[in-house]
Amino acid sequence: MFRDKDINEIAVIINEIYHVEKVGGLTTVEELNQWFDEPGEEIRENTFVALHDEKIIGYNALCHVKGDSSIHVYSYGTVHPNWRRKGIGTKLVSHSIEHLRARANNEKQTIIYDQMVRTHIKGQNELAEKLGLQKHTDLLSYQCKSLK
Repeated sequence: MFRDKDINEIAVIINEIYHVEKVGGLTTVEELNQWFDEPGEEIRENTFVALHDEKIIGYNALCHVKGDSSIHVYSYGTVHPNWRRKGIGTKLVSHSIEHLRARANNEKQTIIYDQMVRTHIKGQNELAEKLGLQKHTDLLSYQCKSLK
């Protein structure tokens, strides 16, 4: 389970992926803290980490958006490139889905789960297929940071 001090290691993983794969963007601990504390989205208390020798090697953060009849959950996470294709992502996503299934049963609420992925990373399609997830979109996201 995620602890507040884990944000430092998550920022390191995100930034290492940016430097190695040239995808996404650099982030700071302050930016991550701000994101984890988005009002009403319950991200901090619904984030899970994978550890090896007390070091974080992957994470999965669940962002809740409550609607009138359901909760929509967007999942953001990654596994460090050195640890990919070893079942860690599968365990993180499986644990997240079980966590959400228990919440849906306890609260008698429908939960819609979207696993957000970078499709260029090997294994994403296989992971989705293995877990019974269906492809929803090929949408890419672009950002312009130069607007003031």
